[in-house]
Amino acid sequence: MNNPMIRSALLTVLTLFGGLAVGFLVGSALYGVLPGSTIENPLPMHITIAAFPALAGFLGGGAAWGVAMERIHQHPPHFYVCLCPLRFSHCGRQRVGNWPGIAG
Repeated sequence: MNNPMIRSALLTVLTLFGGLAVGFLVGSALYGVLPGSTIENPLPMHITIAAFPALAGFLGGGAAWGVAMERIHQHPPHFYVCLCPLRFSHCGRQRVGNWPGIAG
């Protein structure tokens, strides 16, 4: 599969929704294993403990997505953004890439 747009779309689905699904499943399993956890009357501490794997899945999926997009599109690993009207004149940094919406 040599088309970067199709690879990007497939990897977006796999990484972002995969991280979401894994985080949800691990959080649900952890909530079910906690002693005294019920669906009718959940304790806030149990919900908080079960939310951490879900957040880790979200963050892990987002990080995997970022790495995958960087590899597919071969952007430099660091991108300097200067949000000033002077266009890098006082930052001392070189503009990387052609991003007119950010640095143009």
